[in-house]
Amino acid sequence: MREPNSMTRPTWVLIVDDQTLVREGLRKLLELEADIEISGTAGDGEAAIAAVERLHQAGTPPDVILMDIRMPRCAYRDPDDVR
Repeated sequence: MREPNSMTRPTWVLIVDDQTLVREGLRKLLELEADIEISGTAGDGEAAIAAVERLHQAGTPPDVILMDIRMPRCAYRDPDDVR
């Protein structure tokens, strides 16, 4: 279990990808690392936002969000694409 304010705590990662194979593959690879813990996964942008809100409310926000930028229900916009 995650210990808040621990100096030796792992890096908590939220994985977001609409492809289950990619999402679960990344989970399996990252679970092999001793200093990384998976805080959760999500299959689209809306689920990612909900997961981050839930984790923040619980006092355990992810340190890193590993997120595909092209997937359903995601409001990503390339900043260079403003016209």
